[in-house]
Amino acid sequence: LSLGFDAAYRSSQHYRGDEANNNAKIGGYAIMNLHGRYNVNKHVEFFAKVDNVFDTEYETFGLYGEGDEAPGLDFDDPRFVGAGAPRAGWIGFKISM
Repeated sequence: LSLGFDAAYRSSQHYRGDEANNNAKIGGYAIMNLHGRYNVNKHVEFFAKVDNVFDTEYETFGLYGEGDEAPGLDFDDPRFVGAGAPRAGWIGFKISM
C-alpha cells in the first residue's frame, strides 16, 4: 500500500493589463491532492487520486479586456479570470504481464 499527497501554493498576482500594478490582485490559493496505490500481486495494481481535495475555488490567471465586444453579452466588468479546476477524482487498475 502506498499513500501520498502533494500541495501547491500560488501567491496573489496582478491582472495582465495592469502593468503599473495599481489595481486589486487576483487572490493567492493553496490546493491539496491525494493519491494511493495498492499492489494486489506483481501483475495487478489498483490506484486512486483526488485533486483539489477541499474543492477550493480559485483563479489561475486574470486580464483586463473589453467585455462589451463579445456579441450577445451584457457584460461591463473589464476583468476576466481563468477558473481553477474543481475537485476531481480517478480510480483505476493496471495489469502488467
